[in-house]
Amino acid sequence: MKPKILIADSDRVLAEMYQLKLYDVGYDVDLSTGLDEAKELISKSIFSLLVVDMMENREGLYLISQAKKRNENIAVLVVSAVDSRDTIAEARKLGAQNYLIKSKIKPEDLVIEVNKILG
Repeated sequence: MKPKILIADSDRVLAEMYQLKLYDVGYDVDLSTGLDEAKELISKSIFSLLVVDMMENREGLYLISQAKKRNENIAVLVVSAVDSRDTIAEARKLGAQNYLIKSKIKPEDLVIEVNKILG
C-alpha cells in the first residue's frame, strides 16, 4: 500500500507542483489550500505524512497539532516561506521532522526529503 500524503499549502500552484512530483514517484497525495479543507481531510483519512505550509497566521502549527491528535504516528514536514527561529522551534516541538524554507528548495528536494522521512 502506498503511503498517503496530505499537502496543506495556501499556494495552489506550488502545492499542485509538489503533488504531481510526489505522485510521479508513487505516493498517494491529497491536496488542501485552506485550513478548513485540511481539517476535514485530516478528520476523514489516515495520512502517513503531512506536508504543511505555515499559511496565514501560522495556521500550519494548528494543523500539525490536529493531525497529531488524529494520528500520533503521522510524520510532518513543514515547507514554508516563514523563516523564523521561533516558528521553526514551535513546529519541531509539535512533532515536525524537518522544516524547509520554500525559497531554498526545488520540488526535487521535497521528493528527496519525503523519501527520507517515509523510508
